Amino acid sequence: MVKEAGLRKIEKLIFTLVFLHLFLSGNLVAQDSSITVSGLQSVLENVDEVPGLEFIVYFRTPNDTTDLTLLNLSQHADSINFWFSDTILLYNEAKELNADLSLLNKGSGSINYLLFKREVSESGVVEYLDNLMRNELFDPKSIVDNSFGNEGELVLLGTNTPFRPFYKLKVKILSDVKMLLLLACLSMFLIASLIMVLVMFVIKSKKRRKEVLTLRFKNLCYGPISDLLFDDEPERLNQLKKEDMVALFPKGHLDIDLFKDVMIQEIISLNKNMKGDFKSRLKLIYRKLELDRHSIKKLSLKRWDAVTAGIVEINEMDVIEAVHIVGKFTSHENFYIRSNAVATMLNISNDMSLKVLADQRYPLSKWQQMKYYRIIKYINNKGILKFHLLFESENESVRVFGIKLVRHLGLVDKLSILQQMYGTASINEKIEILKCYDNFNHVDGLEDVYKDLNTSDKALFLNIVKVLKNLGSEVSQIILMEWFKKTKDFECRLKILDAVNSLNPDLIAILDETKGDDQVKQILAHLKDPILSHV
Repeated sequence: MVKEAGLRKIEKLIFTLVFLHLFLSGNLVAQDSSITVSGLQSVLENVDEVPGLEFIVYFRTPNDTTDLTLLNLSQHADSINFWFSDTILLYNEAKELNADLSLLNKGSGSINYLLFKREVSESGVVEYLDNLMRNELFDPKSIVDNSFGNEGELVLLGTNTPFRPFYKLKVKILSDVKMLLLLACLSMFLIASLIMVLVMFVIKSKKRRKEVLTLRFKNLCYGPISDLLFDDEPERLNQLKKEDMVALFPKGHLDIDLFKDVMIQEIISLNKNMKGDFKSRLKLIYRKLELDRHSIKKLSLKRWDAVTAGIVEINEMDVIEAVHIVGKFTSHENFYIRSNAVATMLNISNDMSLKVLADQRYPLSKWQQMKYYRIIKYINNKGILKFHLLFESENESVRVFGIKLVRHLGLVDKLSILQQMYGTASINEKIEILKCYDNFNHVDGLEDVYKDLNTSDKALFLNIVKVLKNLGSEVSQIILMEWFKKTKDFECRLKILDAVNSLNPDLIAILDETKGDDQVKQILAHLKDPILSHV
């Protein structure tokens, strides 16, 4: 045990001696490479720029008249004959400047040291250089051999720069721009999806609630409306006041717009299915409950469907006092508002000149023409309508519609006007006029029709041939055969021979006996075939 303890003490002693030897040897090497104050100038003369170290030359002239501004020196504010230079990075340049000043002006000069812009003594410079050497940031021998480069300066500047972490955020992934853009897009998509789902839910909830309330309000309307409509005493309805009628309905419901809308729809639905005295009763109920004001109020709304609903209600219930308001919508850009406004004006305005229709700027669709035709047919039985404004309208579709009315309403007295129009009419107008000629067997206008056989429009040509088939004469046969020889279109030649066959079958028989081309043979075979006779 004693021997083991002695061995341990010896090992500790050896380890301590080795450590001291290494420490002292390193310290001695550092001391050997240190710089003294006396050797400072020689070191600075053999090195280039030292990081953080600058020099300034102070010079005192023997008299006050000496001017050193040409040598880039500045005069001291407190002493006229005391001058100083700008900061100089190289010691050799400062030394040369001081020597030149002393030689030229015979004054006294000195070189002072600036360490990081602060003036220090030679001992301070030596301590600074020793510190650089201990940290391996400055080596006079390496600088002399030009092998040090700018590494020392970079390291020194690095020590003066405060540490700033490359990633400022705690989460490294958030510093990636692409990842941030991806997260932003995903977040926007998620937010947009949530908003869309929320909006859909709100809209669906409102729609469902409206459907439930509509069904509920219908059930509440049936009883009071039936009692008022089918009362045994018709005069009692005329004597009832608004307050008495409101009392028949649930309290406060007539102040709800949706309840009013449901009531109006039910009244209109009954009005379409009722006749005679019941229709007048429904309109009386509608007015006494002041539902007409609710319909007129809709015309001032911004929603096109609400405005259209108001116009339809005014039309169905004959609210004549709203004519001047509805008239403002007859040229509206919205198709449904404009169509229903024109229909309402035709129905309740009592305007026999059809001016509201003649002033239309937009073309009339087939649906509009069908709707307006039913109204005009109804009001034509009440009085004589003036169609001349339709024929003089600037809108071609209105003029075509006016010509159609002549044919559908049987206005034979208007054929003379159509005959005058034919010469200057458009192709669509001429086609409708030809249908009127054919429908009323009007042969007086055939002279103008012959002139249009040379038209380039195929539809017009075929309609002319059809009219000549039914109304033509011997002159028509000759003209048609001449055009048969000129045209090469199969359909046109087929219709011409069909018309000639209707006017004079013997002429077709003569043509059949002659040797014609293959197309003529096909046409004749087509006309003789009973299966293809109407094709």
